[in-house]
Amino acid sequence: MPKTVKSEKIAAAPSFEELVAQIEQQAAKLEQGELSLADALQCYEQATANLRQAYQIINQAEARVKILTENAGELADWQEDIAAAK
Repeated sequence: MPKTVKSEKIAAAPSFEELVAQIEQQAAKLEQGELSLADALQCYEQATANLRQAYQIINQAEARVKILTENAGELADWQEDIAAAK
């Protein structure tokens, strides 16, 4: 009998805004001081993981802006060259 492959749902990566909201909630929980040590450590670990993800998104956005900015400069130079040739 052939094996069946179970399809697993892949969760979409959270957006930057969702990550920031989660980090704010986690920080609020930690600031309240009502978590046990184990729960506080777990909350802190998740917050730092969310923070790393948020920084990755920021770095990717910065790289895209840099590329777009450089391309815009090239486009402006190209348009100036065409105008000068006329």
